[in-house]
Amino acid sequence: MRTLEASPSALGNFTVEKKENGRALLLKWEEPSKPNGIIKTYSIFSDDNLEYSGLSRQFLFRRLEPFTLYTLVLEACTEAGCTRSSPQPVWTDEAPPASQMAPIIQSVNATSIELSWSKPINSNGKIIRYEVIHRRIKEDASGNNATIGEEKIVFTEYNTGSDSFVYNIQHLQPWTRYEYKIRAWNSAGYTDSSWSATKTSQAAPKGLAAPVLQHIPASPDKMLILWSAPEQPNGILQSYRLQRNDVPYPFSFDATVFNYTDEELLPYSVYHYAVTACTMGGCSNSDSTSIQTLEAAPVFVDPPCPEDISATQINMSWSPPQIKNGEITKYILKLNDDEIYVGKSLFRTVLNLQPYTKYESILVACTSQGCTASEPQSVWTMESLPLNLEAPKLLVTGSESIEVTWKAPANPNGKIQSYELRRNDILVYSGLDTRYHDFMLTPGVEYSYTVTANNSQGGVTSPIAKIRTNPSAPSGMLPPRLQAWSSGLILVTWDPPSKVNGDISNYTITIRDPLELAKKIVHMDSSHVSFKRRSYTASELKPCHRYEVQVQACTLLGCTSSEWASIETLEAPPEIQPAPLIEVQSNRDGFQCVLSVAWTDPKKPNGRILYYELYRRQQTPSNLNVDLVLVYNGSSTSFKDAKLLPFTEYEYQV
Repeated sequence: MRTLEASPSALGNFTVEKKENGRALLLKWEEPSKPNGIIKTYSIFSDDNLEYSGLSRQFLFRRLEPFTLYTLVLEACTEAGCTRSSPQPVWTDEAPPASQMAPIIQSVNATSIELSWSKPINSNGKIIRYEVIHRRIKEDASGNNATIGEEKIVFTEYNTGSDSFVYNIQHLQPWTRYEYKIRAWNSAGYTDSSWSATKTSQAAPKGLAAPVLQHIPASPDKMLILWSAPEQPNGILQSYRLQRNDVPYPFSFDATVFNYTDEELLPYSVYHYAVTACTMGGCSNSDSTSIQTLEAAPVFVDPPCPEDISATQINMSWSPPQIKNGEITKYILKLNDDEIYVGKSLFRTVLNLQPYTKYESILVACTSQGCTASEPQSVWTMESLPLNLEAPKLLVTGSESIEVTWKAPANPNGKIQSYELRRNDILVYSGLDTRYHDFMLTPGVEYSYTVTANNSQGGVTSPIAKIRTNPSAPSGMLPPRLQAWSSGLILVTWDPPSKVNGDISNYTITIRDPLELAKKIVHMDSSHVSFKRRSYTASELKPCHRYEVQVQACTLLGCTSSEWASIETLEAPPEIQPAPLIEVQSNRDGFQCVLSVAWTDPKKPNGRILYYELYRRQQTPSNLNVDLVLVYNGSSTSFKDAKLLPFTEYEYQV
């Protein structure tokens, strides 16, 4: 018997042949290795869409897109059921690209154009390169396209992974029409876009020749200027302009004008002319052409210039006239109307002049057609050192002042800028006055004075003049220095006055007690010196007592006294201590066994009392060989003595 049918199994893959430039696929397949029955139909699905159904084992799959991935599935069916194969991806073959858009012209200038483009609408494969192709369109005079130039690949882009592309085309001709297209390539071929046309902008002209210059007969102040159009206009010529000596004329010429007559020129002068041609894109200058006008008499002669002027000579130099109008035949230099030089040199040294003197100089320049004189030029010779300054005159006006007067130098040789007065080589005045009153001098002292007169070159100093001030009383006596040596001695030392104003005849020392206002005066002559310092020892003074001391210094014309200086003598033992006062007091029991002892300060303490000592001894008939006993030591002036014997006599001593 025969088993029943089942669904087929073991279906194989398609055998694929690519047809019609990627537009069709010829699919072939084998019968399943296990049909499991009688195959009733085969079906082909593309992306779940039924594309074929039948018993033939080949199928021409058409109307496909080139370079596109299709997923194919084969289905075999029996009466019992159907079985599908595994999905099989299949790529169609590549085809030449299609629908390449024309490039977009983004920016245009005189020599460059920027293009941008995108990938084809139908790449039909992998784009391997883009080619930028251009051609030049030549126009006639009316602007119509006359001829079309040869196509030329100007750029190839191999980096094709982007969706948009940009290329900047350089080194183009200004004011020229160009057309551009894009050619896209894949492995199957290429496609071209349509042409995009543009025109570069205008630029400055090129190939402008230098102008031609011609003299006009019998008119040396005029010049005929001729020029021609540039070889490459690079646009529509708008105007021409001229330049003379690199300075543009303030006006321009129409593009149809090619000559101009220049007037009011200077004779025998070199002029440089250039022409400028302009379009809307800019202007260009030609090379310059030079020419020289004919001779004439010179004009605008500058006066000579002094250089390196000294006190007795001047180096005079000059330049050729601003407008020579010909060859200079000679120069004439005049100084105070005296001709001091004739020749072609531009320099002359004038000697034997007076210092700080004004001279008038004139320069005369001559050509074969005549001479022209400059304006007068004033020049001063330089200053030199002053000479012959007399010694100043001195007049004593007091014990502390001297009046100084002087005269200007006999030969100032310039402008005196200042006078300097020195006393004993010390500058005391600087200015333009010729009188100075010198104050705050020391009486009885000789002073020397000199005057220096200065100008810009230096100064001259007069001889020395000397004079002595009138004598006067001394001044500036400082207080003495005091030192306590003992309770009755004070050492007094002092210095001479700061201004002695003469010879010291004697010193007077005054010592006073501020409380009693009693003075002790000691006179000493100026020869009493101890260790090169004035000194005096005051004796018979009170211990621990304050004294004030004053020093007076005298000359024959007067005296000066110092301020008072104070000091306290050293302490001494106390003197004249009064006996204590004793009062008998009773104790609590009613017995008189307590003595109250009180005392006063010594009449001469001779210092600050530090403490008191109270001594006691018992009274005996003979008071012999009885020692004093210390019963109190302190600062108080009273003491109660209770450790006593009744009905006993005691003696106390402070």
